[in-house]
Amino acid sequence: MSTISTFYDALLTKLADIWPLAIHIPDPTDFENTATLNELQNGYGIAILGGVGDTRELSCLARYTRDVMIIRTFLVTANQHDNTHMADTIQELLEDQVLLRNALILDNTIGGISDIGFVSDSGIERLTTAQGKFHVMSSLYTFTYIEDPSTIVIYDGGLSGTTSWLEDIDGSSSGAFGLKLITGGTSIAS
Repeated sequence: MSTISTFYDALLTKLADIWPLAIHIPDPTDFENTATLNELQNGYGIAILGGVGDTRELSCLARYTRDVMIIRTFLVTANQHDNTHMADTIQELLEDQVLLRNALILDNTIGGISDIGFVSDSGIERLTTAQGKFHVMSSLYTFTYIEDPSTIVIYDGGLSGTTSWLEDIDGSSSGAFGLKLITGGTSIAS
């Protein structure tokens, strides 16, 4: 399994440990339209966002930096005149963000990631759907990880309609030194 997949699984486990009563929102990129009422009442989701490759030489390894958005939701059960309950809900969401930030910063090597950093959060936002009113807070983190290029699939941008990939020079998965790039059926040995 790739480092990014290992990280995603480890992050899901970490969030379940941080928020044991919360429910995972499977599609956080469109949670306003796809999440169930139970997920939104007390939920969290992970959106893996854009990333960039690092051009530094790391032997035969590839280094990447990628953003991840972690979304936390709570049902608003107070009405506009219940200031105490509304303040409690907002404080709970703020405290959850502190728990998340501390857990990720203290364990900044989760799932094979070499560095995790907090970038920003959205502040507390209000989401109104047909299912109800919710408080939402999104936190943006950046993380750095290293992949072994012999396991990475590289898409060539669709110019030739083929996919390029790297494999061990001897064609096996033995980890033999040296790689060859295969593009559209043509091998380019390194």
